[in-house]
Amino acid sequence: MNKTELIVQVSPNTLLRNLATDGVLIAIKDFAVGQETYFTVTMLDELLNSTSNKHIYLLLNRYFKENELLKLKDFLNQYLNKVTGIFYSDPAVYQLGKENGNVGKLVMADNALITSKEELDSYLSLGIGGALVSPFITNEEILRILSVQPKGMIMGYGHRRLAYSQRKFITAYANQHGQNLDLNKTYLIREPAREESLKIREDENGTMIYEDKAYFEEDLLKSALKQGVEKILLTNIFLSAEELEEKAQYLFRMKETYEPE
Repeated sequence: MNKTELIVQVSPNTLLRNLATDGVLIAIKDFAVGQETYFTVTMLDELLNSTSNKHIYLLLNRYFKENELLKLKDFLNQYLNKVTGIFYSDPAVYQLGKENGNVGKLVMADNALITSKEELDSYLSLGIGGALVSPFITNEEILRILSVQPKGMIMGYGHRRLAYSQRKFITAYANQHGQNLDLNKTYLIREPAREESLKIREDENGTMIYEDKAYFEEDLLKSALKQGVEKILLTNIFLSAEELEEKAQYLFRMKETYEPE
């Protein structure tokens, strides 16, 4: 049985040598959305040329317009064979990866799509390297899927994304109410029906809405590790560098404790 891989999303200022993880996930400017920080292509090149022994995954979680597909194709042609894998949401990434002949490095990472073994099998039948099992289904359902298909990936810690739109919600609100809002900040919105707050971020590529509280299911992680889950993901949004390092260390210790010999 293969060892479980812990993948931690990092920012450009994360000290990788201090991070307890097998792999790192980096959001690429112009190709990802809803993040607090991004890697430029220059930063990516520097990381690839570094002596880090960690697996490098790229986050390309945008949905792309028709006039952006050539730029996306050029990026994939340049980097798909240089990295361990690419986390994607837009089917265009799969189609262009197929043209490149290397779909095995692609990981479907939309957190709402995979809610059954049949859906996971359907994506894996495309030849991709993995897919994120939705953290919105019950722990029992997740474990039932992993018991027959351990090639799924699960969220170990992070804020679940509730919505993504290419429209700019914060800008529209500010314009409607005559306010000048700082788009570099994260704002809270109230959901009256559920009487809870949600986090919202906007950048030039659209708007993301996240749960206010972080998702962490320790019992699920222990059981999934014992079953040999292939990948566990820790996302860094809304975490300080110190908090990220702490969470990564905790999950890495769990991995060493509960994964099969």
